[in-house]
Amino acid sequence: MISTLMVANRGEIARRIFATCRRLGIATVAVCTPEETGEPHAAAADSVVVLPGTTLDSTYLDSAALIDAARASGADAVHPGYGFLSEDPGFAADVIAAGLTWVGPPPDAIAAMGDKGAAKRLMGDAGVPVLSGVDPGSVTAADLPVLVKAAKGGGGRGMRVVRDLAELPEAVASARTEAAAAFGDPEVFCEPYLDPARHIEVQVLADAHGTVWALGERDCSVQRRHQKIIEETPAPGIGTGLRTDLRRAAVDAARACGYVGAGTVEFIVAAGAGAGVGAGAGAGVRASSGTGAGSGAAADSEAGAAAAAETEPGTEAGARVGGDGHEVEGHADEGREGAGRADSGTEGERAARVSGAAAGHDDGGPAGGPLALSKAARDLSPPPQDPYLWTGASSATGRFAFLEMNTRLQVEHPVTECVTGLDLVEWQLRIAEGEPLVGGPPEPRGHAIEARVYAEDPRRGWEPQPGTVHRFEVGGAVEFAAPVGGGIRVDSGVVGGSRVGVRYDAMLAKVVAWAPNRADALRRLAAALSGARIHGPVTDRDLVVNVLRHPEFGRGAVHTGFLAAHPDLAEPRADDVVRRLSALAAALADAAHHRSAAQVLGSLPAGWRNLPSQPHLRRHLDAARTTRPDHDPGDVIEVGYRHSRPGIVAVGVDGVAVVAVAPDQVTLDVGGVRRVFDVARYDGLVCVDSPLGAVALVPLSRFPEPTAATDPGRLVARLPGTVRRVAASDGDRVGAGQLLLTVEAMKMEHELAAPFAGTVAGVRVRPGDQVGTGDVLAEVVPDAEVVPDAEAATRGDAVGGTGGGAHTAAGADTGPDPDSVSAPGSDLDSDAAKAPTQDRPAAPAERTTT
Repeated sequence: MISTLMVANRGEIARRIFATCRRLGIATVAVCTPEETGEPHAAAADSVVVLPGTTLDSTYLDSAALIDAARASGADAVHPGYGFLSEDPGFAADVIAAGLTWVGPPPDAIAAMGDKGAAKRLMGDAGVPVLSGVDPGSVTAADLPVLVKAAKGGGGRGMRVVRDLAELPEAVASARTEAAAAFGDPEVFCEPYLDPARHIEVQVLADAHGTVWALGERDCSVQRRHQKIIEETPAPGIGTGLRTDLRRAAVDAARACGYVGAGTVEFIVAAGAGAGVGAGAGAGVRASSGTGAGSGAAADSEAGAAAAAETEPGTEAGARVGGDGHEVEGHADEGREGAGRADSGTEGERAARVSGAAAGHDDGGPAGGPLALSKAARDLSPPPQDPYLWTGASSATGRFAFLEMNTRLQVEHPVTECVTGLDLVEWQLRIAEGEPLVGGPPEPRGHAIEARVYAEDPRRGWEPQPGTVHRFEVGGAVEFAAPVGGGIRVDSGVVGGSRVGVRYDAMLAKVVAWAPNRADALRRLAAALSGARIHGPVTDRDLVVNVLRHPEFGRGAVHTGFLAAHPDLAEPRADDVVRRLSALAAALADAAHHRSAAQVLGSLPAGWRNLPSQPHLRRHLDAARTTRPDHDPGDVIEVGYRHSRPGIVAVGVDGVAVVAVAPDQVTLDVGGVRRVFDVARYDGLVCVDSPLGAVALVPLSRFPEPTAATDPGRLVARLPGTVRRVAASDGDRVGAGQLLLTVEAMKMEHELAAPFAGTVAGVRVRPGDQVGTGDVLAEVVPDAEVVPDAEAATRGDAVGGTGGGAHTAAGADTGPDPDSVSAPGSDLDSDAAKAPTQDRPAAPAERTTT
């Protein structure tokens, strides 16, 4: 029996595990760095061990230090959470060798699934459809598009989409550099890239007695930077045949690697039969005939499905299927796994693989060889009315392929907990104690959807937004548990006052809605996020709400390129009218606040003047649009008001009457409709919440301080980070948009390019150098005939102060990130290379988890 559990992790997942332990009566131990002693996860534990190091390698990635912490605290078990060392077989083995209970899969299973090439071979032998790999040196134009991937990677790092053969050498070199930095291994390979595609995974639970459950599938197709931002179960628009095949393949995968515990098997699913993507035998898909998920005719047979799933007597055919899977996308608190599996396959990654998978090829073809979609395969499935919704079985036509297994708990596990009623962390603990799974898996109830809230700016290539979270509240939500009978759940790693630093990934929380059906779940989640009080750094909240309310998403037409296909989703919900109304409310509330604190004549109404001939004017910037000191005059929101006998009169805002004013709330009559605006003030920031949308404003002084001019030829670091690659030297002639160097910051890789044609006059950094905010990294002297556009040149990405700015394909995280999640849509940015500056999933010192 486990009496005291140490969680070798931080943030939201540590708090989540502690919540289950409290309910079960298990004592808890947190670990943290010296600067994290006041963090929420440390406060949530019974005991805290401060790790002695100051870097990731000497704290969360130090196996010996973590085991010493467990021994010192009296813990008898260790839970790795996700990210960091959760998929490092060496850490698992060290924990077991220390006489502690390891709450996770066997080290051999972790190792088996940690190498993508070996995992593919293992899955192919087990009859699970896989994508054929291609050696980068063997890729031809006929193979395009392809996805370059790190052999030991994940979290979107070490991945590049290549659509032009001329771009392949640079993509391979860049991916190798990133893979080596993130995972300690520069090996990369290529796969067919399927576009569009869906990323669907199966949650499995396996005990040590040979029982494997498949607990349903989750659709994780909406991604940025190859990392998921929205997950839901059940997956919309798939039929019984495909669902059965996926579950059976997941069970086969789990059994093939001897999996024990909670895991996830991830698949790429062709997203459009008849929509330009082969829905038949997927291109590049290899399936072993007659076995497992590739058994052909048996795919549609309930009897065949039951046999493949090895269900026990009395259970529904296909119900007891499962497998283990590791989440591919990196998690905010993940670090490099080292020799272990590096969270291979992020959402985008999988999506990318998937896209390649459905390109089409007959089974039996040589692994890695380009195979055309056969006419027979095309004829198997006539185009459905909606190219993104399928109703038929899959394996017989090669519609899906294995991406990877996440040998840990997934970030999105809460949606499965909601619909099954199971506490997956509890079952991880029970299985670690040797308890068997009894009976069959519970039948899913209702629909659950999860949205991840990141401190990232989708409008700027998912640029990370470090800073203080002043307030994070979701009304009516239950923390770390499924709401009874349905409702809203929140798993958060932050509270009011928490800092979003540059060391870990920027996920603030996961917000989950559970309802009887998908439509209700969508509506509940959108409403909960819209009404949430999220004050501090810019987040992706508005983008997520826009996705949830988009008609195509509503009908289940999802795919990994969704964000790239709808770049307008990144726009703030508050339009210009709402911004002006919010600015007026902020100005009025501020005046009331000052009057309430006045020492003289405090009873006078706000805005009162003896001679009210001139209005009070207030100027703000919209924090969601720009906060740069060198903002354009058009970025300024100016509103005014004056006091009259009838009361306060708004100036410059037509059709608006002031109804009531208080320091923290203003009521306005807008066209005959009363609107209430809640106002919160912080240092240099005013947050205004209303049913019309949340607006964050930066007050501007009436007497601004002068700012230094910026040389458009200087590439300046805007965030602390690490230089990963230098591609130019002093004296080199460069063209506009030519890559100069890459910097990794907050788990994203930023490419800094020449803002104009000229000569490199000074490269001030080398690979491995740490850079701080404001550091000059390189300089370019323009050609004599070139007159630089200072505004464009200073519109840099999260790290570089010049260049085209963080480019995001699909308008979401990946700035131009090919990962739709870095593009949330998995490969958000297929054209990112064309932009002077491009954000891609970085190979950070810590990994990201799906």
